[in-house]
Amino acid sequence: MTEKECNWKLCGSVFFVFTLGLIVGFVTFSILSVIELKRLRAEVCNEGLASYIIANPEKPVIFADLSPKEIRSVFDYVKNQSDLNIVHPEKVNSINVSYVNNIELMLPKKSEVVAYLEGRAGQPQRNAKVVIFRGDKRKPVVEEYNVGPLPEPTQHTLQTTVPFSFRPASETEWLVENDRFIYILERDLGRIMRESYGSSLLNCGDRCLTFYLATPVSSTITRTEERLKWIMLSYQMEYSSLYPLDMNILLDLTGNNPTDFSIKAIWYEGQLFKTITEFVDRYQNDPSVKKVRRKFPVKNGNLFSTANLRGETFPTTGQRRVYQTEPDGKRYRVVGSEIEYMKWKFIYRLSPVTGPQLFNIRYQEERIIYELSLQEVAVHYSGQNPGTMLANYYDSFAMYGRTNNGLIPGADCPEHSLMIPTYYFSERSKDIVEKNPFSICVFEQNTGIPLRRHHSSTKRSGRFYTGMMDDVLVFRTITTVINRDYIFDFVFHQNGAVEVRSIPTGYIMGTYPKSDEKRYGNHLHKHLHGNIHQYLFNYRIDIDIKGIKNRFEMLNIEGDKTDNRKWGGEKYYYQNKFRRKLVSTEKEAAYKFDFSRPKYLVFSNDKFRTEQGIPRSYRIQINSMSKELLPLDRGTERSRSWSRYQLAVTVHKDNETRSSSEYVTYDGLKPLVDFQKYIDDDESIVDQDLVVWVTLGSYRIPHMEDLPVIPTVGGHHSFFLLPFNYFNEDPSVGSRNAIRMERLNDGELKIQRYGVSNKQQCVPKSSKFDDLVTRNPNLMFGA
Repeated sequence: MTEKECNWKLCGSVFFVFTLGLIVGFVTFSILSVIELKRLRAEVCNEGLASYIIANPEKPVIFADLSPKEIRSVFDYVKNQSDLNIVHPEKVNSINVSYVNNIELMLPKKSEVVAYLEGRAGQPQRNAKVVIFRGDKRKPVVEEYNVGPLPEPTQHTLQTTVPFSFRPASETEWLVENDRFIYILERDLGRIMRESYGSSLLNCGDRCLTFYLATPVSSTITRTEERLKWIMLSYQMEYSSLYPLDMNILLDLTGNNPTDFSIKAIWYEGQLFKTITEFVDRYQNDPSVKKVRRKFPVKNGNLFSTANLRGETFPTTGQRRVYQTEPDGKRYRVVGSEIEYMKWKFIYRLSPVTGPQLFNIRYQEERIIYELSLQEVAVHYSGQNPGTMLANYYDSFAMYGRTNNGLIPGADCPEHSLMIPTYYFSERSKDIVEKNPFSICVFEQNTGIPLRRHHSSTKRSGRFYTGMMDDVLVFRTITTVINRDYIFDFVFHQNGAVEVRSIPTGYIMGTYPKSDEKRYGNHLHKHLHGNIHQYLFNYRIDIDIKGIKNRFEMLNIEGDKTDNRKWGGEKYYYQNKFRRKLVSTEKEAAYKFDFSRPKYLVFSNDKFRTEQGIPRSYRIQINSMSKELLPLDRGTERSRSWSRYQLAVTVHKDNETRSSSEYVTYDGLKPLVDFQKYIDDDESIVDQDLVVWVTLGSYRIPHMEDLPVIPTVGGHHSFFLLPFNYFNEDPSVGSRNAIRMERLNDGELKIQRYGVSNKQQCVPKSSKFDDLVTRNPNLMFGA
């Protein structure tokens, strides 16, 4: 064999081996790639627990809101009562008729409910509260009726009457006054408006003036039962409250005949005129009258008042924000109006007047709270012009429970939230029932904060780590009242704690900058001033610790001076101690925070104690408090006497269910609900059925970073209900979501995840929300 032939054979062998190696490598790589892809390919997360089951409308759970069928049944019943003279909503076009303003659940008596919950009686009869504006009467009045039993009512009982001038806001009234006054103002003041502001109310195309806000004037100011309201003029822009004009108009809406409505005063550029005639005459003929000449703002997407994307954008690559997933599906269940999460259970409803209410809140099947509900949202402004100076808003007047709609997954709530609809009576709808499809969101949230943890690395205590994340269930609703938005959260922690949050956002109520306004706020933009205001939120907590017979104690934390001579050179040593004080009466329990006297606020049942004799208790911790600075019983202060106290405790009574009412804006002279009277009778609260009233609040001075929309950061108002010797230990030790790491004697590390995998991968289902609302915009913004 020649040398040349050997080289060819050698080369062929090498090539064959090389080719075979490539094939084997490619096959191996392909197999490994398939295995890796299969490993990395995430399945869609499963559903977990049955997340939302619509309740049987024929058998509604106790406390459940009225179903659409029940609302229609109640309306049909009252419509057929000849003495009530009810006009159908679609035919209501004036306030001088009898029409229904609200239909909602009439809460049953607690004694009946507790007997039912404890198995001693049947479920209480369901009834409805019906509010009728009797504008058809010679002396118009508001009438409240108890109508029942549901689902097919057979009787109605008059509960109370309220002066017609004190009635809450209604769409009908707004339409009537709009039709009445826009024509008058355009006819008499149109030329002045065009000269002063470059626009008018009518025939103005897309460059119009508008009344962006209204300030009702309480009867405590007028000292009469008149229905007066200042309306404030602005440019109709995005957003109108950021384009205020220094022109306010005082309307007199007293009575039930719109033709009698009148204009009582005009405020123009810091000057008050008592009639339109005086204003027009002096504007034209009196050189001392100050005048203004402004042009309508140029509309574009980059205006300071819009929430459009502008400025230096970030992130630079368009990265998506952080998402949370539910790898094993939802760990909570919603059945009708009842929610179950871990060891928690509760029933919810959304009152059209006061918003969110939770009932029968249980942990480990034991009731801790009978009722936890929002009572009132109040905002009080200060300023120089009358529309701002008298702006004392009580948002139940606006029926803010009806405006809980338009919650957006990915902005208002996490994408994995369960969105829950609500239904309410509509005073002007042909169908009479309106649906808010996105009123409530419920979601489990990883807070990113450990619920508990410890890392030990010493021989004396052992080398181990223990901890778990604070995963919580959040029940959220958000309401919008004109320019103001409020986020209301009820948060359930796995250690038996309940957190309640109120968070304001939305647009500021702007005023026109004047030298006299400087002491009330900041000049934020060329024609915009932001005035100081106070937020107040009041909650009702019907607390039931180990039953309904509870007591209230203050654990006063004090300095302690002890003899130190046996330990050192100083004669005394100073430290802290606490002293239990049983609070005996309602007046004694009216709590105003005093920084120099710290204390725990503790509720217990004296019959239930630990082995060491300590009462099994819950305590209330208030994190956001606002001192009332205004004098008692002056101006509108009397209408919010609940705000005098950060916490008050009263004996449960069936006729003391609210701290405020939807009439509070006007009824200061004759309040339907006078909270101070709950305290003034000074009953014993020892071993009684107790109700706790908590007030949260803060002052806000608007600043430039509040433009265009107020951020929520730093604006959280909250309180907690915390177990305090209620359990023998932290109940979260039973959670399989804890992690324990332990260094064994042989040096190995033992990791315990208690059967819960940390390797499972899945992706959440794609959100179809955008497609849904794109096909039907009415879901977000109404018809």
